[in-house]
Order: sequence, then structure tokens, then C-alpha cells
Amino acid sequence: MLLTLTLRACRHFRLGFTLIELLLCITIISVLLMVGLPSYRAQTIAVGRAEAKTELLRLVAEQERYFSLYNTYVDDASPLSVPSVSGRSRQTVTGLYSLSVSACGDTPLSGCFIATAQAQGAQLQDTCISFSVGSRGTRSSISNAKDENCWLR
Repeated sequence: MLLTLTLRACRHFRLGFTLIELLLCITIISVLLMVGLPSYRAQTIAVGRAEAKTELLRLVAEQERYFSLYNTYVDDASPLSVPSVSGRSRQTVTGLYSLSVSACGDTPLSGCFIATAQAQGAQLQDTCISFSVGSRGTRSSISNAKDENCWLR
């Protein structure tokens, strides 16, 4: 009889977790999340930045191809789409940046352009919020931090 009572008591303790074990698991998971989430967010921002640079350089190549065909640049972010539409912008694949084309300062658009990638949505949390590249090879960026060259990041 004592053996039967002891076996029943052992079965009772084998069912489930104690409160201390549960709190310990929750603590470990929360520490891992606190360490992992900021680095994950930093990596996703860096991936978005790389995508913007790639799309911006692709846009410059498309503008040069358009120039070789028509001997002028156009303020269309999708210049090889037929017909070309003045003032059209486009999004990167993930939609984190908006791409647009404009004329260089005082120079008419037929001779010079500047392509710009502007952050939007979740990418606005990045310090680098805008990238630009011109037909003359000039690169610039707008950053929330002082003296930060976003093209090198």
C-alpha cells in the first residue's frame, strides 16, 4: 500500500513544469530576444540600404542606355518602359526606397541628371535616409548623423 501511494505521488510530480522552471525558461527567452532583435533590425536596415544602392546604380545604367538611344536623359525612373513618362518614380523591390530622377542644378536634363533613392516606411529608422548619384559619377547621401558617408556603409 505504501508503494502504491509513493508511485501515485511520483506520477503527480512528473506531470508538467514547476513555476520556477517556467519562469526560468521565460527569462532565458527574453534575454535572447533582447540581444537578438536589435542586431536583426540592424541587419535588415543594412540589407535595405544595399538594395537601394543596387537599384540606384541600375537606374543610372538604364538612363545611360536611354541616352545612347535618344541622345537625352529623361526624368523617368523607368526610362526603358515604353512610352517614357516624365516625372515617374519607382519603388525598390521591397518598397523601402522610392527612386526618382531630376536635372542637375542649372544644367538642363538633356545633359545631366541626378538619381535619388529616398527612404520610406520602416527604412526611415536608418541614419542614411537618402542616396543620390549623378550622370557625372558624383555620389552623395543625406544622413541623420554628423559626417557619415552612407555610400561606404
